[in-house]
Amino acid sequence: MLRSRPRLISAVLALVGIGLFASLLPQTSFVLRSSGEITDAIGAVYPSFAVEQTIDDAPGVISEVRIWAAAGFDRGEAPIAASLLRAESDEPVRQVKARIQASKLLAPYVLIFPPYRPAPGEKLVLQLWVSDDSERDSYVIFGSREPGSGIAATISSQSTYYGPLAYEFIWRGTGWQAALEGSTQDLARLAGGLAAAALATAIAVLSQPLVSRSLRNTTRKARIASVSTTGQVQAALRRSLDYLRSRSTPARTSVPRRAFYVFPWLIPAFAILHYLSNNLLIFQLSESIAVFAVTMAVVTVAFVAFRLVFKTAALAAVLTGLVGIAFFSYGHIHLALGDDANDRYLLGLGVPILLGLGALVTRRPNFARRAGTVLNFGSVVLIAVPLYQIALHVYATSSDHLNLDSRELTAVEEIIAPAKTRLSPSELRDVYYIILDQYPRNGSPPEFDNSDFLQELETRGFRVASQARSNYLYSLRSMASSLNMHYAGEDNRRYEVGTDRRLSDLVMDHRLGRILKTLGYRYVHVSSGWSATATNQIADLVVDFAPSGHVTYDPKTDQPSWSEPATQLTNRFTLSLLPTTAVRPFLSANLSGGDDRYYSRRHPYRYLAWLDFMKQVGDMKGPKFVFAHIVKPHGPTSFDRYGNISFDRGGWTDEHDPTVDSAFYGQVIWLNGQMLDVIDAILDNYEEPPIIVIAGDHGHDESFLNDILAAFLLPDGGDSAVYPSITSVNHFRAILDYYFGLDLGLLEDRIYDQPG
Repeated sequence: MLRSRPRLISAVLALVGIGLFASLLPQTSFVLRSSGEITDAIGAVYPSFAVEQTIDDAPGVISEVRIWAAAGFDRGEAPIAASLLRAESDEPVRQVKARIQASKLLAPYVLIFPPYRPAPGEKLVLQLWVSDDSERDSYVIFGSREPGSGIAATISSQSTYYGPLAYEFIWRGTGWQAALEGSTQDLARLAGGLAAAALATAIAVLSQPLVSRSLRNTTRKARIASVSTTGQVQAALRRSLDYLRSRSTPARTSVPRRAFYVFPWLIPAFAILHYLSNNLLIFQLSESIAVFAVTMAVVTVAFVAFRLVFKTAALAAVLTGLVGIAFFSYGHIHLALGDDANDRYLLGLGVPILLGLGALVTRRPNFARRAGTVLNFGSVVLIAVPLYQIALHVYATSSDHLNLDSRELTAVEEIIAPAKTRLSPSELRDVYYIILDQYPRNGSPPEFDNSDFLQELETRGFRVASQARSNYLYSLRSMASSLNMHYAGEDNRRYEVGTDRRLSDLVMDHRLGRILKTLGYRYVHVSSGWSATATNQIADLVVDFAPSGHVTYDPKTDQPSWSEPATQLTNRFTLSLLPTTAVRPFLSANLSGGDDRYYSRRHPYRYLAWLDFMKQVGDMKGPKFVFAHIVKPHGPTSFDRYGNISFDRGGWTDEHDPTVDSAFYGQVIWLNGQMLDVIDAILDNYEEPPIIVIAGDHGHDESFLNDILAAFLLPDGGDSAVYPSITSVNHFRAILDYYFGLDLGLLEDRIYDQPG
């Protein structure tokens, strides 16, 4: 026991070192360049004036710049425009907007530019222009370095004695890069890992004599045991030969049964098929072929490699299975931990634990054989579940209609027949249905005062339902009922209470869309990135968002504008699957996805692109029905009240901006301003206003989850059809009856406290 202790200590230290090194692998933010600490201030800079600072020490790529600023304390916040200019021509290459908060103290602001790589030798100027659209002409003070050092800043081309602007370049890279750039935390990790590795090596070397003596003793004991065993074996063989000679027919000797291990392949196959079976609304079966084939090939190579090293199939199978389980469960563990998840800690703990388990298994081959039998049985049971779900999907979608049976189609035709004979396409007003996810009602909770935004809506002609509620507590069920204008599980088999998959089907193929399409509308579906509303089976056009711009495609062919083979390894399915695996910590810009063409559901740029498109959607020729769901102000709180962006998966915390009660309400304030811009842009395209419904799918506060925003722009007296306490299920019942005379009637307003 004493002799093995140094080896145990050495192994533990080695695992600690490996864990610290692994914790340096994920991406992290760190200061790449700094102009120095703040010692003074530049200002006051009034509206229509700008501070300019020549940047001589720009890194290879500019993405995020931190500055320090404060607006005039007695004058309110001040909007600014930050630009990167070419020094020689003053040509802007990147621009972002920010709002500087009124304060007596300078506060840090991170300006997030689309990444820009300066040409060799190119000098840039950071320009901070104070906008003149401030309500009270608020000035801005900017932080500066010690006067007289470096290149001084200028205010509107006039040199200032205040000194150089203080700024920092922030970059995202691995912890190794951060350590090399001087990040204190990462340097400590690196130093700790090196120290642990050095101690492990030293202890292993110093304990070598003990190991050698132990090996000699083990060899001597093995030799004695071998001699004894050889004699016993020889005696047994002689007895066996005597027995065989006494028999007229040769005896049958039992042959050990060879075990076949399939779980190393079935476990990864289950992970892939399980993800596919839960996202069949978005992905085609063929999209999983490439990643499935590559995964099976990699598992085979890993199994063969372990088999060659350890000589036994059971051990090779268990080790391969351990790696497969760790690889495909990483993202799910990360999701389960929620805001507490940290890739650096997960890798720092997970890698040593995996290596330690592997080392223990290699020392117990009998355990590996027993575990292999159990894992074989368990993997077969597991994979049967997604295979069953996929088979059901194939069967359900094999007919010509996805959800609506012939009776439902006949019912839709009967409902709209009178309206079709009365209305011509030129008489159809455009219809917009905009769902703001988790948007609460004013006063729910009581401290939530959203009256300024509601007043702005009312000045634009909206009627706000002051007591509006959703019928259900959660997005999927709420949208299924509002889009189908029916409660779940009543009167019609189509609305029976079922699984989330069934509810998703009702969102993907809904009665509202069917009715409006039959009336002559073109259905434009604006993707949210969330599975149920990412696309739509009955839409005429789906609009998605990517760094390359707006991506449109026909959902019937599912071929986006860049048209790629579904079996390509880098297709949407693979790029969506990757964040559920151990590749997740190494995915860079797209938060929870590595797809450089589609923005992930949580990426802040998706929301900016969504808002930008909504300002343009009115340009499309009508009549059109636009359904647009945005997963905001739902968390993560990617935006604060000033539009500053957080790329962290958890978003801004409640401590980020003390001027609001919580980061969530800060994001609501930002979204309010953006939505008013969207509404104004839409209305600019019409001489006669369209029909616009803006509503939440459920509330935010746990005590007020049914209390939602519901605002209606219903011209020509249509606002008389809605009432203060209207619920989601009746929104379009009232509208369709008033404008098209469909005689649907209103349902009783019911509130369901539980998901079912």
